[in-house]
Amino acid sequence: LSTRVLAFIPRDPHVQAAERQRLTVMESAPDDSPALAALAALADQVLTIEPDGLSRPTPLSDEEFFAFIKE
Repeated sequence: LSTRVLAFIPRDPHVQAAERQRLTVMESAPDDSPALAALAALADQVLTIEPDGLSRPTPLSDEEFFAFIKE
């Protein structure tokens, strides 16, 4: 695919609480929320990415995709 994972957002009950309140996690979660910390770190990382240095993702063929999801 020529892509990379930038972050892992951990499961956090504050995410569901934010959804129920129709707020973002950034607006409603306490400062010690694991998801809030991961999202803030992801935002910082995204802001440092130089778009010209990125490669375009290469799509999988149907056969490659079905083989991938079976793994």
